[in-house]
This record gives sequence, structure tokens and C-alpha cells, in this order.
Amino acid sequence: MQTIVITGTSTGIGKACVQLFLDSNWYVIAISRDKNPDSHENLKHIYCDMTDAYAVNNAIAQVIDLCKENQLSALINNAGYGQYGPIEDLNRSLLENQMAANFHGPVQLSIGLIPLLRKNLSPTRIIFVSSVLGFTSTPLRGAYSASKHALESIADTLRLELKNTPIKTILIEPGPVATQFRFTACKHLQSLLEQAPNTHYAKSYANFINQSKQTKGTVTASYVANIIYKSVTVPNPKIRYRICTQTWLAWIGKRILSSKIWDYIVLKNQA
Repeated sequence: MQTIVITGTSTGIGKACVQLFLDSNWYVIAISRDKNPDSHENLKHIYCDMTDAYAVNNAIAQVIDLCKENQLSALINNAGYGQYGPIEDLNRSLLENQMAANFHGPVQLSIGLIPLLRKNLSPTRIIFVSSVLGFTSTPLRGAYSASKHALESIADTLRLELKNTPIKTILIEPGPVATQFRFTACKHLQSLLEQAPNTHYAKSYANFINQSKQTKGTVTASYVANIIYKSVTVPNPKIRYRICTQTWLAWIGKRILSSKIWDYIVLKNQA
């Protein structure tokens, strides 16, 4: 039985991944802040706040202990959240928490588990769940976008550094996904608005919250989980899996259009 570590498993993509790998007879080590996790004979839950370096080190130690008999085959870095809001309204603490959850935590976990993945003579995987915002930026998503840009840079570097090992590093780049993520992001945004009553971006807040309620163009968490499963199990996975029409349009647009034209398109779609 193959063993996989998945983070951010309380809801959404992470939870869908857990169920899919369990159904495929994998032993799953789920890392999350869920205090009431699901139970299964092939499922082990580790409680961990990815913004806490000590907690991440503790999670690494637990994974190493659990993998004494079974070799680790894959790590899916899915944990994260969206700290949305205008850059001008954010403070250092909010920015640091965003980077800790979406960047520092996943990178720390990956570094800690690479030795386990190296021990496995069979092909292994490190999966980073990024976003369309890992290669483009839009208003009110600056902090989140910065964290995903950083994650993509680390993933690209790891892929090159681990070239001569059994470990393949893969990026998953979804567009909008119908999960609790957007609801949570809007809660953070609403909280930020309450702390900035004199903001210059009141109209932008309202437009953003209204647009976030729309479901057009979204895919399900299960859809993304199936692509992640494919990236883990196929012999020659892609370096990047771009998911959703919006992701492909953004990727193409960023490459063929000038920065001024791209800015115009982004701002028009945010109006």
C-alpha cells in the first residue's frame, strides 16, 4: 500500500483528494486544523496550523514516525487561504500570516519530507496546489497572488534541483473552484472592510464580494482532485496542470498581449 501526505484536508480540494486516494487503496496522512476529522482504517490525521513553524516541525516528525514501515510516495501541498483586500488596507501582520500559510508552511513541510521521498526507489511526487494567481495578479488579491507566485518559484527551483532523483515536482493551477475557499476569503475581506471604514476602495469591496457569489466557470473540488490523482499516478506527469478555462486564457493572454492591454482586460473584468 502506497502512502501519501495531503495538507488542507478539512474541506474542498484537500478533502476530495483524501476520499479519492482512500478509494484507490492508498494510506493517507491528512494534515489540517480539523478538530473532528473523518475516520477510516487507512487514514491518519495530524492536527497542524501551517502558520506555526513549531507545529509544522511536529507534523514532520509524526509523518517520519508513521512512515517507518511504509515508504512515502507523495506529498500534496494543498493547505492555504486567501487574504483578499487592497494592498493599501493590509498590514504587515496580515501579509505575514498569508505568506506563512501559503508559502513558508508548505515549503517547510516539503523540505522536511524530501528525505523520506528520496528513500523510496520508486517514482515519488511533490505536488504544489497553486492558482491562476500564481502567474498573474488582479486587484484585491495581491497578498494571495504574492504567496502563490513565491510558491511557483520554489516549485520550479525544486524541480530543477531534484532532476536526478526519483522525485517529480508538479504545479496544479486551478481557476475558480466551487469550494468554501471563496466564502472564507470573503469573510476575511469583510473583516478587513470593517477595520478600514474610511477606505478608498469601498466600491471595489462591494463589487468583489458580489462577483465572488457567481459560480459561472467554476469546477468542482472532485474535478481538481481527479487531476491531482492523475499527476501522482501517471508515469510521466506534466510540469504544470492548468485547470479551468480562465487559467488557460490568462496564461495565453499574459504571453501574447502587452502589459498595458492585459491590465486593461483585468481592470475591465473587475469593474
